[in-house]
Amino acid sequence: MLRYIVGRLALTIPVLIGVATLIFLLMQFIPGDAVTAKMSAGARFSPEQQEVMREALGLNRPVIVQLGDYLSGLVRGDLGRSIAGRSVIGLVGAQIPSTLILVAAGMIVALVIGVPLGVLAARRRNTLVDTAAMGTAVLGLSVPQFWLGLMLIILFAVNLGWFPVLSSGGFDGLFLPAITLGLAEAAILARLVRSSLIESLEQDYITTARAKGASDSRVTWRHGLRNALVPVVTMIGLQTGNLLGASVVIETLFGRQGVGKLVVDSILQRELAILQGSILILASIFVLINVIVDIFYRVLDPRVKLGTT
Repeated sequence: MLRYIVGRLALTIPVLIGVATLIFLLMQFIPGDAVTAKMSAGARFSPEQQEVMREALGLNRPVIVQLGDYLSGLVRGDLGRSIAGRSVIGLVGAQIPSTLILVAAGMIVALVIGVPLGVLAARRRNTLVDTAAMGTAVLGLSVPQFWLGLMLIILFAVNLGWFPVLSSGGFDGLFLPAITLGLAEAAILARLVRSSLIESLEQDYITTARAKGASDSRVTWRHGLRNALVPVVTMIGLQTGNLLGASVVIETLFGRQGVGKLVVDSILQRELAILQGSILILASIFVLINVIVDIFYRVLDPRVKLGTT
């Protein structure tokens, strides 16, 4: 197990280097730079001043040289500095806890709603309950998250006044963003749990458990669901990436501080160093979570053999 963990972590290094390189190259296609962004905001610089600023920021060097400096900085744990001279890793690190709390809350919403809904549909398959449950799941997948968030704000924040319009640091400010973030993922989980559980309940060991007098609830939750969760765990790992990406929209919509909002602000201000660092850290979290998911397979199903890579 230890060799497998070390091997998987070692494999993440070239993956993250590739991600960092791709992010850097994509950033070069964004029109303008930090100097033009400042001028768009109302600042006035002469052509000579613009060149001096670009020279100080290293923006006039060849792209390959800038890429080399960026990658060498990553090796030292340096994600660069903002235009104002602040450390990127410090700026992103200050916002990471808020984003991770939102993603975790969204995943809890997805699990609390999606798993029971999928189990209910599997136990009542081909009935009106099954049709209603899967119809609800399809509806959850079809509704855009930004529209759902706006509707929740209008209903629960503006009309009823139960929650603040802008997200704060407390539970009341986390509730609506978490619901908005987690409902679509709950729909995906419900459909997957249903199909996996139906397949699991048709296995021979389920028939044996029932022949021994086990109740339907015990067969479903203790025997069937555990094996049905193996593909679900895979989906949870992938959904984490979706949640991290969707947090950009949700944090902006609810005015919540986090890496997602930092990404949007850095795009508007052409803060490419902050943008690159934010995306790279989110990608690193996603890769690490997928390693954890692979290890968790063994806990759910001892038949899964972990290799050394």
